[in-house]
Amino acid sequence: MPFPANPTEQPSPTTTAEPPSPTPATAERPCPNTSVAGQPAATAEQPCPTTIAAEQPSRAATTVAAEQPCPATATATATEQPCAATTAVDAEQPSSASVPEQPSSASVPEQPSSASVPEQPAVTATIAPFIATADPFTATTRGLDDPHPARALLRAAGPIVQVPAPAGGGHVWIVTDDALARRVLVHPGIVKDPAYAPAGWDPRAAGLEPTAAEQPSLTTTDGPGHTRLRQAHSPLFTARRMAAFTGRVTTLARDLLARAAASGDPVDLAADFTTRYPLNVVCDVLGVPLDRVDEALSACRRMYSDDPEQVGQAMAAFADLAAAALENDRDSLTLKNDRDGLTLKNDRDAAAMGDGRDSLAVEVGRGGLAVQLLGNLPEEARPHIHYLLFTLIYAGQLTTDPSLGFLLARALDRRTPPAALDDLVRDTLRRHSPAPFTLWRFAGEDLDLAGVRLAARSPILIDIQGINTDPERSIGADLVFGAGPHYCTGAHLAQLELRILVEVLQEEYPDARLAVPYSELRQTDFGGIQGSRVTSLPVYLRG
Repeated sequence: MPFPANPTEQPSPTTTAEPPSPTPATAERPCPNTSVAGQPAATAEQPCPTTIAAEQPSRAATTVAAEQPCPATATATATEQPCAATTAVDAEQPSSASVPEQPSSASVPEQPSSASVPEQPAVTATIAPFIATADPFTATTRGLDDPHPARALLRAAGPIVQVPAPAGGGHVWIVTDDALARRVLVHPGIVKDPAYAPAGWDPRAAGLEPTAAEQPSLTTTDGPGHTRLRQAHSPLFTARRMAAFTGRVTTLARDLLARAAASGDPVDLAADFTTRYPLNVVCDVLGVPLDRVDEALSACRRMYSDDPEQVGQAMAAFADLAAAALENDRDSLTLKNDRDGLTLKNDRDAAAMGDGRDSLAVEVGRGGLAVQLLGNLPEEARPHIHYLLFTLIYAGQLTTDPSLGFLLARALDRRTPPAALDDLVRDTLRRHSPAPFTLWRFAGEDLDLAGVRLAARSPILIDIQGINTDPERSIGADLVFGAGPHYCTGAHLAQLELRILVEVLQEEYPDARLAVPYSELRQTDFGGIQGSRVTSLPVYLRG
C-alpha cells in the first residue's frame, strides 16, 4: 500500500543516479513449488514491442501494433497508500525466526540455454504483452460485486504483462499468476527500496515512501535491515497477543455502534464509522490516547490531498500522535527481563505484554505497544520511531476502512447465506482485497521472470485482487496479506477487529438491515495502486 511521500524527507529520485547494489535478502527463501523464468530488458522510454515472440506461453500470445509508441502514463492519485497498513496494505511475514534462510541470487534457477535444450527456440527471453487498452489504475465507480474492468484483460494476456505507468512515464510490469507472484515475493533480485524507482518518476504521483536510507521502514527495506525491523514488530502482533485485546476491541465496537445508532435511522456507516472504528482500535492498541482519535482521523483524510502542504500537516500530526503514544507511558516505563515477573495493572496491560518469559519486556501504565516497539528496535532504527508508528496508524485505517464497508454490506444483505464469521471475513477480504496491488517493487538488477527479461529499475506490481478472484485459481492460501518476508504484520489485528464488529452488530442489533437494496450499493476506486471503498452504506440499525 502506498504512502504519500514526505516532501521534507523524500530525496529527488534523480539524485540517485546509481542505486546501491541490492542486498541479498538472506531471510527470504523462494517457494519450492515455483520457478523463475526470465524477461527482456525494456527501459522506461522503450517503444512498445511489435509482436510477442513465438515462445511466449499461449496465454500470453498477444500481438501489438507494429509501430505503436508507448502511451502516455496515467495520472495516479496523489495519495500514497500506507505502510500497512495496512495498511494495504504491504505484506509482512509473521515471525522472522520462521523465515528460512534465503539463498543468494546465484541460486535462482537459470533459464536453460537453447544449446542445452534442443527444442528451445534460439531466443529464450520474450517480451511481456503490452496492454494499452486495460488501465488498472483508473478510478471507477461500479456495483459491489462488479470486478474492475481491467482485471480479466490482464489475466488473459499472460502471467506478466506491461501497462502504462501511473506516474513518470514508461511501463509497469504486472504479475497476474499466483505461482509467479509467490516467486516474486521472495525473489532476492527484486527490492522494495524506492531508491531503485525509475529515475524520472515523481515520488508523490507514484505513491512512493522515502527511500530506505532516508526513512527505513518495514515496507522499504530488505535483507538484514528488514529482518531486524521485523524482529522488533512481529512479536507484538502475533495471533495470541492480538486475541488478548478482544475485550478492548469489543468495547470499542459496542460504543461506536451505539453512537451511530443514536444519530437516528438510517445511518450511513461509510460516512464516518468505517474510518473511526479502525482508528480507535489501532490507537488504543498502540497507546495513543483515545481523546486524540479525531486528530488521527483528520490527518488520515489530509493524506488524500493533492496539496503538499496539507500532506505535510498530516505528517506533522502523525508525529504528534506517535509522541503522545510514547509520552503516555513514559513516566511508568521500566525495562526488565520478563522472567523476573511483571505486575500488569489490567487486561490491557496483559495484552500489551504477552506471555513471553525470556524476552526483554516493557512495563507500561496503559499497555500501549508503542513503547514496547521502541524497546524492541535496534539502536539504529530508534530515531525513526515516529515514522514507524505513523505507518502502523495510517495503514491500520487505510486498509481496514474499505474492508469494513464490504464486510458490513455482505453481513447485512439478507440474501447472503449464513456463514461462520471467520469464513465471511476471509471471503470478503479475498473478494475485495484492501490492497488490490502490492506496494511497489523494483528489479535491483537485470533479471528474468517467466521467460521475460526485466532491466534493472523496472517497476513491478502483483495483481493481488486479480489473482485472488481468478475463476481458475485453485483453492488454497490467498494473497490478501501477501506472502514471504513482507507478509502483513497487522494481519491478525485486522481480522480480529473485522470479526468482532460483525459479532457485536449481530448480537446488539439483530434487526439491522440495509436501507437500500444491495444491488444499488456502489464502490469507488481511489485510483493508482490503491483499493476501493463502499461509496455509501445506509443502514437501519434498529430494523
